[in-house]
Amino acid sequence: MTAKLEALTLGIAPSSLTSGQQLDFNAQVPLNILSMFRSSQANDSIVSGVVVPNLALASMAYRFTIKQDAQQTATLRGDSIFYTPGPPQEDAFIWDGTLDTITLGCSPAHADPYYNPAVDNDEQYVLNFNFYNTDGSYGRLFNGAEFDYTDTDTTVSFNTSATLVAGSAVFASGMVMHAGATIRLQYSSIGVPTTVSAAENTADGTIVKPAAVRPYDIQVYFQTGGGSPVWNLVPGVQSVDATWTATGMEQNWEFGNALAVSIDFVVPAFAGTVTVRPNTVQNLLSILAQTANVSAGHVIGALTSSPIPMACVISSPGPNPTVGSFLKTLYTVDAHFDPPDLSSRVNQKIDLPFAFQSDTGSYYTYNKIMAGLPGS
Repeated sequence: MTAKLEALTLGIAPSSLTSGQQLDFNAQVPLNILSMFRSSQANDSIVSGVVVPNLALASMAYRFTIKQDAQQTATLRGDSIFYTPGPPQEDAFIWDGTLDTITLGCSPAHADPYYNPAVDNDEQYVLNFNFYNTDGSYGRLFNGAEFDYTDTDTTVSFNTSATLVAGSAVFASGMVMHAGATIRLQYSSIGVPTTVSAAENTADGTIVKPAAVRPYDIQVYFQTGGGSPVWNLVPGVQSVDATWTATGMEQNWEFGNALAVSIDFVVPAFAGTVTVRPNTVQNLLSILAQTANVSAGHVIGALTSSPIPMACVISSPGPNPTVGSFLKTLYTVDAHFDPPDLSSRVNQKIDLPFAFQSDTGSYYTYNKIMAGLPGS
């Protein structure tokens, strides 16, 4: 429950995050996954694996429930998967602004061949090529004489159709890679011994490493007050379900290419439900007034609703959970709540589901805690 997963989807090294840093899924970049296969459970040596390249974040779902562990689920979309006979490798480096041949990091060992059935079984070695410009733009280059680069088992060469313009590489497809961009290449190499030790599974600076975040480590806040906003802790929360979705996500294809040129989405959406069990009638009326954004004492109807900021703070367990080490904050500036359905039965407690959606689809993760919240 740290902000590590969110940071990875944005191409940010989790260890570089600062307290209060904002993370926005609208700025996501392609994510490449290298899955390592060991020969046995007690063996650190990697013998083979899987490369799943150029993934886009389709949704991120959070679920917090009483008497259950916190859950976070990322759904990613891609177009290919490669099972590698050798350990999967990734070369990541800063591009120097020239179109010189790139030597693979496995050299003098050799990359393993892939016979691409979509291109007459042509032999290729680099399975995926992404670049990430410093201005936030990014692109994907394709293997083949008619595309962007060709390769051997130790090198990558840009095609002659690529030209340098003011220090940037301009490709025939129209993609532009600026000097200083980060390049990431994935391939397989039997000849490169690879080990992954347990020590590499770091917690990115988190001192307490809980097995799971529990409900008492989570606080939900609503902000009310108009010109003098105040954060109010919501009492009686039983569960929070919230999902950010890249609505209209679509892979863009072209003739003659077996891989998607790009993956994009139309608009973001953020929606969910906060379920509350009020312990008094006064608590119920207070929460209703907050979610409707009206003053106490006002009648609330089915159409009484205007958006309010909402935050969910997740802490690491400590001697006093409310002042534990903050892990991250989930925040939306305009949660629009629907008046809850009221259903009561004899011998059952009343749980009220407050369904919400962001009017603008806004959602942000803050590393540790967002400024302005209690404890920040």
